[in-house]
Amino acid sequence: MEITLNLSDEQWQKITFIQQHSSENILALLEITINQQYEKLQVADPDPIKGWQESGFIGCGKGDANLSTNYKEILKEFWSEKHDYS
Repeated sequence: MEITLNLSDEQWQKITFIQQHSSENILALLEITINQQYEKLQVADPDPIKGWQESGFIGCGKGDANLSTNYKEILKEFWSEKHDYS
């Protein structure tokens, strides 16, 4: 693909400065910029389900702050209420 650019003097000076200080050519700079913008937009508009799946997230819940210590008693109460055990 061929691209023709019309840059302002200021933009041309910036590209020249970047080239001189990074040893990147114009094509490499364009590729870097496209990739950065693409990644930024991907993060800004992610697929929420895909994000959770890729993160390895299993699940979450709302409950007692002491659940890790009192889980047996809490589950016993929950099951008793749910199944009407007395």
